[in-house]
Amino acid sequence: MANLPSLQTKLSMPVPSAHLVPRQYLITRLNDGLRLGHKLTLVSAPVGFGKTNLLSEWARCKENQQRVAWLTLDEEDDSPTRFWAYVIAAIQSVLEGVGDISTAYLRSPGTPTIEAILTPLLNELADGTEQVVLVLDNYHLISRDEIHAGIAFLIEHQPEQIHLAISTRADPPLPIVRIRAQGQLTELRGDDLRFTRDEVRGYLNEQLKLGLSESEITDLDARIDGWIAGLELAATSIRDRMNRHEFITAFTSSHSFILEYLAEQVLNRLPEATLRFLTQTSILTQLCASLCDQVTGRRDSASVLARLYHDNLFVTVLDYEHTWYRYHPILTDLLRSRLPGQLDKQVIVDLHLGASRWYEENGYLRIAVRHAEKAGDLERVAHLIEEIAQASLLDSWMTDLLAWLETLPDHVLHSRLRLRIYQACALFFDGQSHACIQILEETRQTIQLLPKSLENKTLQQEMFRLIEITYLFIDSLTLSMQGYLYQSEQVMLKAKQLAEEAGNVFLLAHAYEGMALNQYHQGQLRAAASTSWDLIELAGGSRQESESVQPLPIAAAGYLLLANICLDQNKLQEMERHLGKAFALCRQSGGAKSLVETYIMQSRLQQAQGDLARAYQSIRKAEQAYPLKTSLVTAFRLESQKARLNLQAGALEDVIHWVRGMTAADAQAKPAVQVPALLQEVAQLILARTHLAKGKPQDALAVLEGIQKPAVEGGHIKHVIEIHTLQALSFRAIQQDQIAMKQIEKALRLAEREGFVRVFLDTADLDSDGLMQQLLYKAFEYSITPEFTKEILVSYPTIQEERQKILKAAHETFSRREIEVLEQLAKGLTNREVAQQLKISLNTVKTHTSNIYGRLGVHSRAQAVNKARVFGLID
Repeated sequence: MANLPSLQTKLSMPVPSAHLVPRQYLITRLNDGLRLGHKLTLVSAPVGFGKTNLLSEWARCKENQQRVAWLTLDEEDDSPTRFWAYVIAAIQSVLEGVGDISTAYLRSPGTPTIEAILTPLLNELADGTEQVVLVLDNYHLISRDEIHAGIAFLIEHQPEQIHLAISTRADPPLPIVRIRAQGQLTELRGDDLRFTRDEVRGYLNEQLKLGLSESEITDLDARIDGWIAGLELAATSIRDRMNRHEFITAFTSSHSFILEYLAEQVLNRLPEATLRFLTQTSILTQLCASLCDQVTGRRDSASVLARLYHDNLFVTVLDYEHTWYRYHPILTDLLRSRLPGQLDKQVIVDLHLGASRWYEENGYLRIAVRHAEKAGDLERVAHLIEEIAQASLLDSWMTDLLAWLETLPDHVLHSRLRLRIYQACALFFDGQSHACIQILEETRQTIQLLPKSLENKTLQQEMFRLIEITYLFIDSLTLSMQGYLYQSEQVMLKAKQLAEEAGNVFLLAHAYEGMALNQYHQGQLRAAASTSWDLIELAGGSRQESESVQPLPIAAAGYLLLANICLDQNKLQEMERHLGKAFALCRQSGGAKSLVETYIMQSRLQQAQGDLARAYQSIRKAEQAYPLKTSLVTAFRLESQKARLNLQAGALEDVIHWVRGMTAADAQAKPAVQVPALLQEVAQLILARTHLAKGKPQDALAVLEGIQKPAVEGGHIKHVIEIHTLQALSFRAIQQDQIAMKQIEKALRLAEREGFVRVFLDTADLDSDGLMQQLLYKAFEYSITPEFTKEILVSYPTIQEERQKILKAAHETFSRREIEVLEQLAKGLTNREVAQQLKISLNTVKTHTSNIYGRLGVHSRAQAVNKARVFGLID
């Protein structure tokens, strides 16, 4: 989804005026509020008192150490979702990554409470070290009680790391009296902001070079009473006056007079073409040359805007490139109040439609919708939302899309068949399959009732194809959850072909994701990685991992799959890079489901790195990011990772309780929810691990036996490898060594094909006696997948530690002769043959061998040779 054109200017401090009057004494008062730790700065004064300029000057003050997050509010921000999305974006502009969870919660289906949205944001700010000032400019444009309640909640629970500053024309409905009574308020009002006599003189004579006499300054100040907007207006007029004294005598500072005066003395003196330009463009919140050209039909808007700014006609520039401008609120209010009397209704409609077209052509579809709504063109609104639907699906803004669709009247939505299909797709990929199917059936019936025509026939074919593809997704998911992975992959392959024929990038991307998931669970890691890269490239990414390439957010699914694959292959650094990409794309889209999946994988990475505390932190963030848990699969992945952490932490009864709540763990226990077969296998594997951790290998074997047949028959190779691995450990624990070796051989031969390493390493916490190490060393001795087994052994946590110690000892204490003896032993020579080969005595060989055994911690030559090879002491 293209960003709003106003985004950067809304989040940027306004450019300082060329005629800015420094107000250090007010800056000092604002700084004192920060120094005293006040929660809130309130700058409350009527229009034209310089509130924005003062806060902008303060924000740029070099004395301040705080970062400033700035948000300029407009009429469109009087919506809780939009308001808080912009607040979070403002904070993220100075604190990268803060607010991801709140953004995801904001976009969660349903209606999350403001406490739920803001709590993780406040916690993240409290955990940080940076001091931030959040400026909300033009807060008087906010009227919704839900937003005021949220600001009150923010102030009440505000950590010391953040300070809130609000500019407004009138006091907002916030607990200001209580905040003042608590000594937590810094406030400036109209009387504080009025220009002093010296500032009036400095502005008129030093800044504007008007050369007024002291008596003229005194008279003008007496009439204007320090009101900055009035002073600006008077100065604009004085420049063109021959009789300044007469003008100053007639001038008053009443607001009603100012508006009348502005109309009569300033606007009406402008060239007719300029006045028409101002009136026509007053419908816009912000202005740039090409937008104004589109609305007015002119071709010289750039020069008009520059001239208006140069002549100081109440025009503010919003960026240093002088691309975007905004009219002063006084001018905007006046122009819009005159609009109905100056222009015909149809002309006003055409102005909004022109603005809508410009925003559409430049990719800013949301603002285009708002102007279409103001024009009253519901068909255009529906057309634009249809475009938004496609962009939203590609950018993974599922919840946002559903919210947009809810704004359409039913008769408009139901007349747009494509929109209904997009709505169904959004519901499906947000985990709401039942609602998706209901819409598909309703849409199918509507399509069948269309009158016969060539156009409708073409539309029917297109819609039926989209419906078919969506049902294929549903069927594929159902099959995979039932454990039929191969059949699921074939269905998804058909969906991929149909999506390619239809040219639907969104559905094609999800078909790639479905295929990759099926390949992954079938143990086809290379194929799954290739398909994941296909998805990333389809979304505009690159296999070259260029930092300059930024794919669509839908590529996050591809990076998450690659992270899963890297974890299984124990490529943890590569996994971390893929997770970094996924996090960046999740921040771009704000998708709760993708973000929670990324936090889950981050937790798994941290667990693999041995950092259990941070792994728990990540899973807590996942829970905060996905509180409503609308997707059964995502919710299960979250809970199962928490169970893995609890297993490693020793909270074994908690794990058993979870498993019995999720699956039919035994004859007496009934599952709390109907968990699909594939996920039941995951839960049972965790249960088997728990039994092993409790020292009950027989119970573990009983659990594994129950899932082995469906896993083998369903082609769940990843699970089959884990089953054999856990069976090997269990049989070794009950001293059935031959069966244990058969099981470890099966596991190793299956795992070697695609490089499954992690499944063996993850038994370390269940195996205090080192039984898995013994099995792996024995497999290496028997030359069972020797290179692959060596790779596992070298990566095994306890062996890594031992290897480092021995390698260090080898460099320090192993003699060259001892290494030579090791090499000869590896060739299978007897002690006597080694003595002859090295031309040393038999007793010397025995002494060297004894020393070698001691340093390697072994009791036989076979063990010594195996360990020496694994540790790289010999080839």
